[in-house]
Amino acid sequence: MRVLSLFDGISCGYFVLTSVLKVKVEKYFSSEIDGNAIRVQHHNHSDKLTMLGCVKKLQEREIDNLGHVDLVLGGSPCDQLSLVNWRRKGLHDESDSGVLFKEFVRILDYLKVKAASRGTELFWLFENTAHMERSVKEEMSRSLKSEPVQICASLFVPMARKRNYWGNLPGMHDIPLMPKTSMTLQRFLRPHRAATVSCLPTLTSNITSQLSGSEKLAPIVYDGESEYLSINEMELIFGFNEHYTDCDNISVCQRRKLVGKSWSVHVIAELLKPLAAIFATDE
Repeated sequence: MRVLSLFDGISCGYFVLTSVLKVKVEKYFSSEIDGNAIRVQHHNHSDKLTMLGCVKKLQEREIDNLGHVDLVLGGSPCDQLSLVNWRRKGLHDESDSGVLFKEFVRILDYLKVKAASRGTELFWLFENTAHMERSVKEEMSRSLKSEPVQICASLFVPMARKRNYWGNLPGMHDIPLMPKTSMTLQRFLRPHRAATVSCLPTLTSNITSQLSGSEKLAPIVYDGESEYLSINEMELIFGFNEHYTDCDNISVCQRRKLVGKSWSVHVIAELLKPLAAIFATDE
């Protein structure tokens, strides 16, 4: 499989494909500009990724040079689209990150034409927050020529993280809305740390997103004191290995931001799982 991942972050896509689904990835092209995210990519996957830099630099000539692409992944920044941000600027303000959605559409549309001319199938997946204005979601759906499926991470792990997923992956619109996972937060904690809640709210790059209920209680009690999740516990809940972001003296605060912006491994694995029956695997 040859993959192009736009806004790649800490390469959740590569982690899912190779470590979870065991798909053989011939090439993984990563477009990312965050220095800390790139450090994590190098730490975990060394020279297995081909770095492309800023998504805006991927014009037709650069895309042609990639050769054929089987799968396009992407999740442009949602901070200017989310209802949580009352100062959000939406999809059209050229001064902020909302307009980056158009870069995904531009590149996807070009690759669709190339795939059609070759007579090959191009799979794709785009993710963004479920907490956006209806008009914004409808505009994104028109641009992508696809309707989203809404999936919450609480189907798999004790964390409410609801996201919209657009794409053409086999069966993605038929994923059953299963009951929430029976696993509780306690399962992910270090010894002697007690969970005060069974399921976490939506975790973001802001540590206060861990607070629950009207009283805004911290999720853990340790030695009689209220505490937040450790970074390793947060990595596990998102589906990564412990210490996945532990490299190059990146601070705990910066690591939390990287994980908080990432995809939920369990959800992405469920969406990409049908591709393991199409492409070669290590099993």
